[in-house]
Amino acid sequence: MGDCANDNVIIQNSGYPCSGCDTIRLYWGSNYHGAFICIPRGVTYGKGGDPNLKFDRGFGLSGYGASVWNNAASAKWTGPC
Repeated sequence: MGDCANDNVIIQNSGYPCSGCDTIRLYWGSNYHGAFICIPRGVTYGKGGDPNLKFDRGFGLSGYGASVWNNAASAKWTGPC
Protein backbone atom coordinates (compact mmCIF):
# COMPACT_ATOMS: atom_id res chain seq x y z
CA MET A 1 0.00 0.00 0.00
CA GLY A 2 2.53 2.62 1.11
CA ASP A 3 1.99 6.36 0.94
CA CYS A 4 -1.50 7.86 0.69
CA ALA A 5 -2.71 11.09 -0.91
CA ASN A 6 -4.20 12.75 2.23
CA ASP A 7 -7.35 13.38 0.20
CA ASN A 8 -9.62 10.55 1.33
CA VAL A 9 -13.42 10.74 1.54
CA ILE A 10 -14.06 6.97 1.64
CA ILE A 11 -11.94 4.32 3.37
CA GLN A 12 -12.70 0.72 2.50
CA ASN A 13 -11.07 -2.62 3.17
CA SER A 14 -12.11 -5.02 0.42
CA GLY A 15 -9.24 -7.42 1.07
CA TYR A 16 -9.44 -11.18 0.96
CA PRO A 17 -9.45 -13.38 4.07
CA CYS A 18 -5.87 -13.96 5.15
CA SER A 19 -4.44 -15.15 8.45
CA GLY A 20 -2.63 -12.17 9.95
CA CYS A 21 -2.83 -9.91 6.91
CA ASP A 22 -6.41 -8.81 6.18
CA THR A 23 -6.65 -5.69 8.36
CA ILE A 24 -5.47 -2.28 7.16
CA ARG A 25 -3.50 -0.03 9.49
CA LEU A 26 -4.00 3.53 8.30
CA TYR A 27 -1.29 5.81 9.70
CA TRP A 28 -1.24 9.54 10.43
CA GLY A 29 2.42 9.80 9.39
CA SER A 30 4.32 8.73 6.31
CA ASN A 31 6.31 5.50 6.32
CA TYR A 32 3.97 3.91 8.92
CA HIS A 33 4.74 6.41 11.71
CA GLY A 34 2.52 8.02 14.30
CA ALA A 35 -0.95 7.10 15.46
CA PHE A 36 -3.09 4.74 13.40
CA ILE A 37 -6.56 3.29 12.99
CA CYS A 38 -7.38 -0.33 12.14
CA ILE A 39 -9.79 -1.05 9.30
CA PRO A 40 -11.01 -4.69 9.44
CA ARG A 41 -11.82 -6.61 6.26
CA GLY A 42 -15.27 -5.74 4.91
CA VAL A 43 -15.51 -2.35 6.67
CA THR A 44 -16.17 0.94 4.86
CA TYR A 45 -16.08 4.42 6.38
CA GLY A 46 -17.34 7.51 4.59
CA LYS A 47 -16.57 11.11 5.46
CA GLY A 48 -20.28 11.95 5.37
CA GLY A 49 -21.37 9.06 7.60
CA ASP A 50 -18.34 9.02 9.92
CA PRO A 51 -17.19 12.65 10.14
CA ASN A 52 -15.56 12.16 13.56
CA LEU A 53 -13.36 9.19 12.64
CA LYS A 54 -10.08 9.57 14.57
CA PHE A 55 -6.66 7.94 14.76
CA ASP A 56 -7.39 5.96 17.93
CA ARG A 57 -4.35 3.66 18.32
CA GLY A 58 -0.90 4.65 19.54
CA PHE A 59 -1.66 6.89 22.50
CA GLY A 60 1.05 9.54 22.83
CA LEU A 61 2.18 9.24 19.20
CA SER A 62 1.96 12.10 16.71
CA GLY A 63 -1.53 12.38 15.27
CA TYR A 64 -3.29 10.51 18.09
CA GLY A 65 -6.89 11.76 18.26
CA ALA A 66 -6.61 13.66 14.97
CA SER A 67 -9.25 13.30 12.29
CA VAL A 68 -8.56 10.55 9.76
CA TRP A 69 -10.09 12.63 6.98
CA ASN A 70 -7.41 14.29 4.86
CA ASN A 71 -4.72 13.25 7.36
CA ALA A 72 -3.88 9.65 6.37
CA ALA A 73 -0.30 9.49 5.13
CA SER A 74 0.47 5.75 4.84
CA ALA A 75 -1.17 2.33 5.14
CA LYS A 76 -0.17 -1.31 5.33
CA TRP A 77 -1.75 -4.75 5.65
CA THR A 78 -1.54 -6.34 9.08
CA GLY A 79 -3.22 -8.78 11.41
CA PRO A 80 -6.05 -7.85 13.79
CA CYS A 81 -5.38 -4.84 16.03
